[in-house]
Amino acid sequence: MRPLLVALYSALAAATASAADLTGQPERIHDGDTLRLGGVNVRLWGVDAPELKQECQDRAGASYGCGERARAALVELIGDRPVTCQHRDTDRYGCMVGACKAGNVDLNREMMRQGWAVAYTTFTRTYVGQEADAHRHGRGIWQGRFEAAFRSDELAEKGDHNGAVLWQRIGRAIAKLQEQTVPPRTPLN
Repeated sequence: MRPLLVALYSALAAATASAADLTGQPERIHDGDTLRLGGVNVRLWGVDAPELKQECQDRAGASYGCGERARAALVELIGDRPVTCQHRDTDRYGCMVGACKAGNVDLNREMMRQGWAVAYTTFTRTYVGQEADAHRHGRGIWQGRFEAAFRSDELAEKGDHNGAVLWQRIGRAIAKLQEQTVPPRTPLN
């Protein structure tokens, strides 16, 4: 009897895990860390990209739409390949949070490697190495200056003042780091 119960439990656990995973062609790419797949909004686990309308500064100090650029990077990574997202968590708004791949491309890792997102270390330190490498090589948003508190305003609006304050502190810490590592700008003549 016990082997039968173990087999049933294993089958149920496998079915539950795979039922939570999604595969298909994305219906929409909202921004650099959120897509819609199978009618479900999926946030990329462990990464935080600029909000769609976020502005950043490039090396020369010129403003550019880094949120749009992050979204474009995710669109390009996916191309016309189907996406598979492995369920990792559900956020407070009911969105699936997942580790996603387009073919063999790990979307979470690649967005970090290209520098279009920062590591969301509240949940995992998995992508800290890719963030450090992008920062070191000035890729993506690391090419200049950016406000890291992508979600502080959103959190404050929804009443999560602790989360908003945390993101503001992270933003200030990154700004200090950028001041120390980004060479001073010279006027263009």
